[in-house]
Amino acid sequence: MGDSEYRIAGEADRDAVIALWQACDLTRPWNDPGADFRKAIENTTSDILLLTENDILIAAVMVGYDGHR
Repeated sequence: MGDSEYRIAGEADRDAVIALWQACDLTRPWNDPGADFRKAIENTTSDILLLTENDILIAAVMVGYDGHR
């Protein structure tokens, strides 16, 4: 295992996080993943936590309110 880092996602992580969601079949046609990402990072009651290894995104988890039930 290389250099791992946990951190909170920012706007610069948008494309990588959405690509990971799509690769894991987590997106749905009726929800815009870009809007979901934006809501999560802009809302004070939510975050997207990232795990990177050697600067490559390997995991992401959305915590808090995401605008959906």
